[in-house]
Amino acid sequence: MLSSVDEIKIRLDIVDFISTYVQLKRAGANFKALCPFHTEKTPSFMISKAKQMWYCFGCNEGGDIFKFLMKMEGLDFPEALKILADKAGVELPKYDKRLESQKNTLLEILRLAVEFYSKQLHAPAGQSALNYLQRRGLSENVINQFALGYAPDSWDALTNTLRARFKPEDIFAAGLVVKKNRDVSNFAKQNLETSHFSSYYDRFRHRIMFPIRDVNGNAVGFTSRLLDEKRAEGKYINTPETMLYNKSRVLYGLDLARQAMRQLNYAVIVEGNMDVIACHQFGMSNVVAASGTAMTIDHLRLLKRYTNNLAIAFDADPAGVSAAKRGIDLALQEGMRVKIITIPKDCGKDPDECIRKNKKAWAIAVGAAREVMDYYLERATRNFDIKTAKGKSDFANLLMTEIKKLPDLIEQDFWLKKVAEALRVDDKLLREQMARVGNAPQPPLKLRKGVTREVPAETNMRPRAELLSERLLALFLAVPQYAESIIEAVLPEMFCPAGNQDLYTQLVQCYTAYNSQGSASAGADFSQFWHNWCVNHAPELSSTAAILELYKDKEFAGWDDIQLRREKNFLTKEIRREYLHKRRFELTEAMRQAEKEDDKAQVAELTREFEALAAQE
Repeated sequence: MLSSVDEIKIRLDIVDFISTYVQLKRAGANFKALCPFHTEKTPSFMISKAKQMWYCFGCNEGGDIFKFLMKMEGLDFPEALKILADKAGVELPKYDKRLESQKNTLLEILRLAVEFYSKQLHAPAGQSALNYLQRRGLSENVINQFALGYAPDSWDALTNTLRARFKPEDIFAAGLVVKKNRDVSNFAKQNLETSHFSSYYDRFRHRIMFPIRDVNGNAVGFTSRLLDEKRAEGKYINTPETMLYNKSRVLYGLDLARQAMRQLNYAVIVEGNMDVIACHQFGMSNVVAASGTAMTIDHLRLLKRYTNNLAIAFDADPAGVSAAKRGIDLALQEGMRVKIITIPKDCGKDPDECIRKNKKAWAIAVGAAREVMDYYLERATRNFDIKTAKGKSDFANLLMTEIKKLPDLIEQDFWLKKVAEALRVDDKLLREQMARVGNAPQPPLKLRKGVTREVPAETNMRPRAELLSERLLALFLAVPQYAESIIEAVLPEMFCPAGNQDLYTQLVQCYTAYNSQGSASAGADFSQFWHNWCVNHAPELSSTAAILELYKDKEFAGWDDIQLRREKNFLTKEIRREYLHKRRFELTEAMRQAEKEDDKAQVAELTREFEALAAQE
């Protein structure tokens, strides 16, 4: 019996599905497009209809329809499974249908509540709320974009709207009403009808309503702001935690910000909802806020679905600075790159105020966001007198505490040297002091064996020999008529790295079988023969072989015979040249070592090999 995942893959075609996100062009038997996950001018994103897979040669990432949806929409596997199952009409087993039904009921209640509050904002009773938003500089467009609304100054306006369709217990479970108790005022009691609904009253009254939406744009709760600040109520009240709303796992504005985060490859996190709205109206769409709570690990892991780069712009008051510090520590703990946006003192305390006062100042502040250690270094310089012994000690201790939190040892080394330079002391002294409390950063050349770290994309340049090797392998697969001349010109050891040598060896064996069985003369598809060969003889290469076929179509689809022949001649010549140059260097070094050790026999053998190598050029 097929699994749900396999059944979904049979019913949904990956080419049709991905074409709803990007524009596809045919490339041989496959399709290509500009990658939706990074900025590029030349298509490097390939989709195989036959194998129902995709691969981007720019990102070096790929997978099936599930992996695409997860990466595109920032979902985990269960979320992607549910969406694709619904689209394919596949019923998923092993889940509580009653629970699913209750979730759908709450989602519908909240959807109707958003509609209700939005209509109230534009009704006569909501004029004061609309005036407030307009005074804050919000346009009608952004009000609609964020579905802002108004909760009437009534104990049961929303309850009466929903009561015809929903049970009071469900409206309560959605977080929209409160159970009445003995403390409710006599006024409330007199104004609540004597029915089963009289046990509940509207949670939000005379408030501006900010719907909190999940990553798919579904309302899961609300933040509200009191309009009459003389009332003895909290200025801001949020929906309590419910089956749908967990404040530690929801970011305000993420549904509108996620695509910009992915495209720009960084996210801006601010403190308040109005900061988010002001930034989006300003044209900065990669901005979100933690809603009703401090930044959490779950928030950061949610952001990491879209980018690993974070800029923090919290309020300049002590509470904001403290919140920023917590956020920085958690982000570094998660291995994120963090920058700090500093709002000029004369431009307000938060992004919303800054944008209203001076839009240009906000744009400059974002552009000038500083690395987190630059921020700490500037604060320490301002707060400590490093002309005194105590000032120097406090300065060093504060910064070393923060340096130890950096996930990259090379960055730790860099900033330790910067602190030593600022204090005019030897960085070895600082290392010794850090070693006393552990976690001392080591010089980058002394990384422990087996420790790896992520290399920034701009420095992650692959050797030319490796790129040439991959290209010749793809050409071999694309034009098997050239196989014999390639085999004659290029030996397996000439390919780089070892994985490509194994792939070439299998290709040669596959071609030999293809020829001996008469498949070549019969005009059989060599790509299909290669696929079957890998399945039967080299299953460990199946995924690599599939990517090679996509690469073949990406590079050579539409080329004529003259172009292909020139490319074959160029690649075989250059691969040989790269190999001979590398081997000549290795032999020279080995000869020097043998001469140093006075090993005449070894010198003679290496000299013969060197001469034989020279004869091949």
